[in-house]
Amino acid sequence: MMRRVCALLFSLLLGGCALYGAEGSHRYLVTQQFVIDGPGLKLWVPLPLESGYQKASDLAVEGNFERKAVNADSTYGAQMLHLAFAPQQKHNTATVRFTVEVHDRKADFNRSGVKASTEELAPYRAGSEHIRIDGVVKAYAERITTGETDDLQKARRIYDWTVQNMFRDPKTRGCGLGDAYQSLESGYLGGKCADVSAVFVALLRAAGIPAREVFGIRVAKSKYSKAYGVKSADITTAQHCRAEFYIEGTGWIPADPADVTKLILVEGLDRDSERVKAEAERQFGNWEMNWFAYNSARDFVLTPAPVQFPLSIFSYPYAERGDEPLDYYSPKNFTYTITVKELP
Repeated sequence: MMRRVCALLFSLLLGGCALYGAEGSHRYLVTQQFVIDGPGLKLWVPLPLESGYQKASDLAVEGNFERKAVNADSTYGAQMLHLAFAPQQKHNTATVRFTVEVHDRKADFNRSGVKASTEELAPYRAGSEHIRIDGVVKAYAERITTGETDDLQKARRIYDWTVQNMFRDPKTRGCGLGDAYQSLESGYLGGKCADVSAVFVALLRAAGIPAREVFGIRVAKSKYSKAYGVKSADITTAQHCRAEFYIEGTGWIPADPADVTKLILVEGLDRDSERVKAEAERQFGNWEMNWFAYNSARDFVLTPAPVQFPLSIFSYPYAERGDEPLDYYSPKNFTYTITVKELP
C-alpha cells in the first residue's frame, strides 16, 4: 500500500503520464481559491486520484500559509493537500491549481484475466459507518438477488433495482449524507448522488461483490443531457458521486445510477420511458468523462488528523478554524470557489 501511495504522490507532484488515444480524452485546468478570515486556520483540499483513466499533474499552490504538505490516507489512498496558516493570522488566502487529463470509460464485459489482490479489494468488501452491510441492507440484497449465482447478473439486478426505486430529491443538501442503512431502514429512497450511490454500493457489498463510490466533480457540458453537465466555468457546487463494482476477470466496472435519477427529474421523464431505459443501459458500464475523480474514501481520517473525524465524504474542501469545522456545503461562508478551463 505504501508503495502505491508514494507512486501516486510522485506522479501528482512531478507530472502524470499521457493517456493513450485522443478520442474521448480531455484536459482540464482546475483552480481553487480560498479567502478565509479568522485565526488558527487549517485547510485540507481533495486532490485527483491517479488511475488508468485519469492522470493529474502540475500541482501549484500559492498563498500566505505557513506550511503545506501532500498526504494520502493509508486505507484508500485518498490524496489531499494540507495547508496550515500562522495561528494568529486573521486573513488567510490560498490558490490551488492542477491539470487533470481524463479518458472516457467503457467496460469490456468480455474481458478476462483481471485479478486484483485481496489487499486491494478488502476496503471495498467491508462495511463502514455509512456503508453498513448488515441488517436491512443484507435483507434487501438477498431479496433482490434471490436465485442468481453469477456476480455480474447480481450486480445488474441491484443496479436495476436502484434505478427503479430511488429518486432524486432536489431539497437534499450537497450530495446527500450517503447513509445507505438509514435510507433503506427509513423506506425514504430519495436523495442525491451520494445517497443513491451509497445504497447501490452497500447492496453490492452485502451481496458479496466489491464496490465503491467514486467522489468527484463535473467539469464540462455533457453530450447526453443537460442533467449531467455544468453550465459555466464556475464548478464550485458541481460535486458528483459515481460508483464502481469489481467482477473477477473483468475488473472494475463503472456505473452511475444516480445520474439516471437526475435525468428523470431534470428532463421530467417517466421512469419507464424509452429515453430513461436507454440511458440506464448506457450508464451501466460507461462514464462520460466530463467529470474527474477525487477518491473512493468513506468514514476515514484526514492527514494530519483534524478535530472532526472520521470524515464521511471528502469531495469538498475541509477546514477548521481553531476547533470549529467550517461548513463545506456553504462555499459563500467558507469561503471558496472552484473554476475550470478545458485545455487543448
